[in-house]
Amino acid sequence: MTEPLVIGIGSNKWAKDGSTKMISLMFPSNTTGTLSCHDDTGVNYIVPVGKKFVALLIQNSGHSNNYSTNGTSTSATYNLWKGTTADSTVGATNIWSNGSGLTRGVIGGQRISECSNMPSPYNEVYFEIAAGDYLTFVVLSSVGTGLMITGIETDV
Repeated sequence: MTEPLVIGIGSNKWAKDGSTKMISLMFPSNTTGTLSCHDDTGVNYIVPVGKKFVALLIQNSGHSNNYSTNGTSTSATYNLWKGTTADSTVGATNIWSNGSGLTRGVIGGQRISECSNMPSPYNEVYFEIAAGDYLTFVVLSSVGTGLMITGIETDV
């Protein structure tokens, strides 16, 4: 099998090289609370020095209601934050919310539900996270939620 020359989602593409890779980050399923996204080794993901993480897709799965991240259902309440402390929103910036009294955030100048051109529960997005930051989900309700962010880690 031949290695791909470009990686990405939708119209957002990068040349694949030794310093650019596609990764998926996940919120542990079957729990509520404030937890930073984990990488494929199961540890908190922090954007490495000299890199940035470009989020391209947010996915929601793992619940029988199969509600979506565009906030069209009240079955789940969760927020997404970026900040410099793992498993915490202290000093962090709210990127997006589908409930809990916070206004749904803006990504790339659009509400996340307007960024989507894929069927729910997939939302194509574009936002950048700087070196030293964690992505943290706060899941307030609906145990069984599986949240995943797929994107590109690349040099700044």
